[in-house]
Amino acid sequence: SSSSSSSGPPTQILKNVNCCVSGLITLRRKLFASLLKHHGGVFSPSLTGSVTHLVTTDDEVSNPTKKVLDSMKKGIFIVSEQFIHDSIKNGKKVDEKEYLLWSQDMDDKQQNLQDDDDNDYNYNEDDDNDDG
Repeated sequence: SSSSSSSGPPTQILKNVNCCVSGLITLRRKLFASLLKHHGGVFSPSLTGSVTHLVTTDDEVSNPTKKVLDSMKKGIFIVSEQFIHDSIKNGKKVDEKEYLLWSQDMDDKQQNLQDDDDNDYNYNEDDDNDDG
């Protein structure tokens, strides 16, 4: 079967992927950990310095847990679980960009939206330098 199970020969698809999980994903942690390991990745129960990817859900990102907030600060990829499954399906690590649940860019856009409310009475000194 071509499902992303840990049957079949071990691979190195997820060789440089060190994953921490926050929130409810479809696989039980233990299963997810063995799936990662089978494909050359590492499962980290906590957000250590070596974690490269936080696998989480939209819910977690909208109400960020400490893990999510720390990942944002550290610039760790915050991706959906699908990132792992699709990498395994494709036989190689897929592009994180397609699976990001949060990125600095998104955050900047949201900041701008939120800031609009204050503009009426909260002018910055440099607001008139808008030439650039």
